[in-house]
Amino acid sequence: MVNALKVDPTDIRELFGESAQSMRINYYPPCPQPELVTGFNSHSDGGGLTILLQGNNEMDSC
Repeated sequence: MVNALKVDPTDIRELFGESAQSMRINYYPPCPQPELVTGFNSHSDGGGLTILLQGNNEMDSC
Protein backbone atom coordinates (compact mmCIF):
# COMPACT_ATOMS: atom_id res chain seq x y z
CA MET A 1 0.00 0.00 0.00
CA VAL A 2 2.89 2.33 0.78
CA ASN A 3 4.23 1.87 -2.76
CA ALA A 4 0.83 2.49 -4.34
CA LEU A 5 0.45 5.71 -2.34
CA LYS A 6 4.05 6.71 -3.16
CA VAL A 7 4.81 7.31 0.52
CA ASP A 8 8.25 6.90 2.07
CA PRO A 9 8.13 3.74 4.27
CA THR A 10 10.24 5.55 6.87
CA ASP A 11 7.45 8.09 7.36
CA ILE A 12 4.96 5.29 8.02
CA ARG A 13 7.30 3.61 10.52
CA GLU A 14 7.81 6.89 12.37
CA LEU A 15 4.07 7.51 12.46
CA PHE A 16 2.84 4.03 13.45
CA GLY A 17 5.92 2.25 14.83
CA GLU A 18 7.57 -1.01 13.77
CA SER A 19 5.43 -3.51 15.65
CA ALA A 20 1.98 -1.92 15.72
CA GLN A 21 -0.41 -3.88 13.53
CA SER A 22 -4.13 -4.24 13.92
CA MET A 23 -7.27 -4.58 11.89
CA ARG A 24 -10.78 -3.62 12.83
CA ILE A 25 -13.79 -4.01 10.58
CA ASN A 26 -17.06 -2.25 11.33
CA TYR A 27 -20.30 -2.67 9.44
CA TYR A 28 -23.28 -0.46 10.17
CA PRO A 29 -26.26 -1.55 8.07
CA PRO A 30 -29.17 0.89 7.82
CA CYS A 31 -32.07 0.25 10.17
CA PRO A 32 -35.70 0.78 9.11
CA GLN A 33 -36.43 2.20 12.61
CA PRO A 34 -33.51 4.59 13.27
CA GLU A 35 -35.29 6.19 16.23
CA LEU A 36 -34.79 2.91 18.14
CA VAL A 37 -31.03 2.71 17.47
CA THR A 38 -28.31 3.77 19.87
CA GLY A 39 -25.01 4.22 18.07
CA PHE A 40 -21.62 5.86 18.09
CA ASN A 41 -20.89 9.54 17.60
CA SER A 42 -19.62 10.71 14.23
CA HIS A 43 -15.96 9.92 13.52
CA SER A 44 -15.67 7.45 16.41
CA ASP A 45 -13.92 4.85 14.24
CA GLY A 46 -10.46 6.38 14.44
CA GLY A 47 -7.49 4.75 12.82
CA GLY A 48 -4.56 5.22 10.52
CA LEU A 49 -6.51 4.30 7.41
CA THR A 50 -10.24 4.33 6.86
CA ILE A 51 -11.85 2.76 3.80
CA LEU A 52 -15.51 3.52 3.22
CA LEU A 53 -17.70 1.30 1.08
CA GLN A 54 -20.87 2.90 -0.20
CA GLY A 55 -23.69 0.43 -0.54
CA ASN A 56 -26.79 1.13 -2.57
CA ASN A 57 -28.89 -1.78 -1.28
CA GLU A 58 -31.13 -1.29 1.74
CA MET A 59 -31.29 -3.88 4.47
CA ASP A 60 -34.64 -5.33 5.51
CA SER A 61 -33.87 -5.37 9.23
CA CYS A 62 -31.41 -4.07 11.83
